[in-house]
Amino acid sequence: MKTQRPISVSRQRREGGVILLLGCLCLPVIMGMLGISVDLSVLYTVKARLQTACDGAAVAALRSLSLGQTISSQTTAATTVANNWFKANYSNGFMGTTNTSNPPTVAIAQNAVTLLTTVDVTASTTVPTYFMKYWNAASNVITATSQASRRNVVITLVLDRAGSMNSATNTVNGMTPCAAMKAAAKQFTGMFQPTRDYIGLVTFAETGIVQSVPSTGFQTTLGYTNSAGSGTGLIDNITCSGGTNTSTGIALGYNENYKIQLPGALNVIVLMTDGLPTAASFKFITTAALDPSGQARSAFSGTSGCKDSTGKAMSSGGNMVTNPTNWIVTESNATAGNPAGYYLGANSISGWSYFSGPIAALYADSGSSFVNGVDPNFMNSISQVATLENKSMPTTDALGCSGLAADNATSDLAWIPDKDIFGISSGGYHGTLTTTSTLGANRIQITTANMININYNLVDNIANFARTDRFLPNGSTAYSGNVIFTIGLGGNGGVDHTLLQRAANDPNASPTGAYSAYAGYNTNQPIGTYVFAPAAADLSQAFQCIAAQILRLSK
Repeated sequence: MKTQRPISVSRQRREGGVILLLGCLCLPVIMGMLGISVDLSVLYTVKARLQTACDGAAVAALRSLSLGQTISSQTTAATTVANNWFKANYSNGFMGTTNTSNPPTVAIAQNAVTLLTTVDVTASTTVPTYFMKYWNAASNVITATSQASRRNVVITLVLDRAGSMNSATNTVNGMTPCAAMKAAAKQFTGMFQPTRDYIGLVTFAETGIVQSVPSTGFQTTLGYTNSAGSGTGLIDNITCSGGTNTSTGIALGYNENYKIQLPGALNVIVLMTDGLPTAASFKFITTAALDPSGQARSAFSGTSGCKDSTGKAMSSGGNMVTNPTNWIVTESNATAGNPAGYYLGANSISGWSYFSGPIAALYADSGSSFVNGVDPNFMNSISQVATLENKSMPTTDALGCSGLAADNATSDLAWIPDKDIFGISSGGYHGTLTTTSTLGANRIQITTANMININYNLVDNIANFARTDRFLPNGSTAYSGNVIFTIGLGGNGGVDHTLLQRAANDPNASPTGAYSAYAGYNTNQPIGTYVFAPAAADLSQAFQCIAAQILRLSK
């Protein structure tokens, strides 16, 4: 076994101090590494703070574009807001920095193809070094850039103007629910960007009115001003009276969004109602060419006093098939089955109704008194139906019809068509409709129970249609299905939570336990939100909650 020789004392003496020598030689490297660590930590901290300030400024600037009525005023407002947010999050002198951008650079752009509005915020600052300056690097310039963007939105407000909205027991600050709704709706419009976003207005009672087509000048049109928060416009002119034709309101809202034809936009319907659906819109004449059963018939009974276009009452041999009375004021571009200004075909509200001729709103309220299974207040005034085209119809166009003198449709009608004027099916989840072989499969018995079910089914079916993706008339560009938000107002008689959840395709239960989860939502369609406002005092918060969700979805 080989033994290790001991190190001599003289050798140990010769190697003494080597560690000190090596340490001295490495000191510049060690100091350099220490300096880099300290200076890089400072640079990283400053960069993070600068980036956070730019991020906040970009988001705030994007939201503030609603503060201007023109592109120029929006740019000015956004730049000012961005600068204020930037200064609040980063001040010149932070960790010894100098020459910080004041103000940061703000660039606003809109892509005409994708309909994206983008805000870019860029800022820079000079960061001093503490160790690296000894290596001729006395400072570094740090730059941060942030971008916030969102799609333009096309929104139609669909507001309930039924008589129950005038409740004297559900007020806020002296305002009726109708007045509270108008104030909340105007504040809602103030959350969006004029000249970029589109907002329109549809109201409904027994029938629907297109008060304003979606436009980029919505604030001025509808009655909101940035300076005062509330101006005067079409929302102020809403008068609440009549029934609740919810399905027609949704159909008109969908149709107005569709006609804007912006394939890259976020399409939204905001429905607000305080009660159950009590009415729907129908036509009552068909011809053999359009009737699926192959029979030319009129829904008017032989005992009806309604007169055809020759002035002869049905009870005297009048014929509404060959001599239909024109109860609507038409325009040159209107065709049978197509009210002026509305699209035909599968790309819009598909199929329409195979019935033509007079339009009327059938009314049935589950709270009414039945007489022999029929609600005596089954139909409210036929003369209101022309408001579907924003026109007034003389009552002389419906001579002899009892709907004008007494609310009783059963003396004039023999059955109810199985589709409304938009071609939406009356069948669905809310009960089974009663039919007989003598009426035919496409004709529903005229009973109050049937009409109540029809009102629910039409709301559900038109909402499902409105949420579905389809193509624009050119056939080459996709149209995104509408996201539907619903607001149910309590205190005026009661809303159906399940129906409004179904319309919004909202599976969530109320955080307050006001309604339970809805398991039947469609995962292939946009998921909206149902907000329950227990009283008129809660309407403003409900509208603001939905506005915030729309802005989040548009990101």
